[in-house]
Amino acid sequence: DGDGGFTIKDSRIAESSGLAASHLHPGIYWTHNDSDDGPYIYAVDSRTGETVATITMKGVGAPRDVEAISLGPDGDLYVGDIGDNLGGKWSYVWIYKLPEPKVLKDQTIRATQYVVKYADGPRNAEALMVHPKTGRVY
Repeated sequence: DGDGGFTIKDSRIAESSGLAASHLHPGIYWTHNDSDDGPYIYAVDSRTGETVATITMKGVGAPRDVEAISLGPDGDLYVGDIGDNLGGKWSYVWIYKLPEPKVLKDQTIRATQYVVKYADGPRNAEALMVHPKTGRVY
């Protein structure tokens, strides 16, 4: 049933960098590759390890270094393009927000792209969390 862990079988997911349990689909986990993959997130069935849907995020440009994914209390997915593999070259990072799909199928979904800039300079962040009650992004 996936409770003891699972192996992702999709060869397109070469470097899963974030994982978030679906709110709408029990046993489904959302994941993405670390970098160089494009604007994609994948729904993986924890019982089989198979990808059951590929989501293409529309309206986000070209992701650079996606590191994390989380679900908010509003039912939206938050994808953190927050890494900085170039050691401080990027003065800002991006967070993408999109609704979790009600139907698991390959589809394109419009996402909102937020530009985030740290007050004291660039960071190579590796995690993103959304508070389950307030929706504050950490």
